[in-house]
Amino acid sequence: GKAELKRQMLSNNLSGKGSYNNFSTEVFIEAIPSSSIWINAGAYFNTNSSFNMFSPFVTVELLVDKGLTFGAEYKPKVDFYTMRNLLEKNLFATLSLTDNVFTKYYNDLSVTLRYEYQKVFSIAFLANYAKIDNYLYYEDLLNVGKFDIQTASGVQVLKSKLNFYLQPTQFGSL
Repeated sequence: GKAELKRQMLSNNLSGKGSYNNFSTEVFIEAIPSSSIWINAGAYFNTNSSFNMFSPFVTVELLVDKGLTFGAEYKPKVDFYTMRNLLEKNLFATLSLTDNVFTKYYNDLSVTLRYEYQKVFSIAFLANYAKIDNYLYYEDLLNVGKFDIQTASGVQVLKSKLNFYLQPTQFGSL
């Protein structure tokens, strides 16, 4: 398992609140019932000053054929963005009214289909669907070039990507 405690200590902020805590932990078990299947299952727990979240999660990888792998993952989570994190994401953010953002990912489901040819190259198609509360984004509403922190609830995200990796191990790599 793993555990993480994020602490944000503030002074002279407009909200008047001095500190925020976010604790997340997950416990899991890995199983390899056969040479062609790998399973990781467990539970995720997050608590902070605003809410608690408990969710099971599971990751499965299945070797379909030589070099062809199918993977699926269901893993809800909470991301805690401190003022530092908000500035790292956007250096032009206006932080005056926002201390932090807690983003909750519900129904975070990913699937992957990967083909690897003799450790020379691999190609993978990845797709992800997530329902998100307190989705973080930036918008320059009041001043051009100065981005206000915005959040939206009930956001549904569907994304996909295609990865291609060339691994020239027989000739060496840098």
